Amino acid sequence: MFMAAVIITRIQDEHGTHLGFAHVNRDITAQCEASSALRVCDRALASLTQGVCITDCSLPDNPIVYANEAFASLAGYTLDECI
Repeated sequence: MFMAAVIITRIQDEHGTHLGFAHVNRDITAQCEASSALRVCDRALASLTQGVCITDCSLPDNPIVYANEAFASLAGYTLDECI
């Protein structure tokens, strides 16, 4: 069993007469598994009582790209204000 993304397209001639369907199936199992693992990590970081923030040093001013509630509370800001 695998997860799939399916695209189905109606095929018609120049007069609009229905000729059939074309379909493309794509196995997205790996993407679904990676997404699931990412959700687990995100929940783990969010539930920590220690403040955590992640910055992107490749961008100007090294902006915060992730902060958990504990960090926002320590900093005295809301999560929206931190990011």
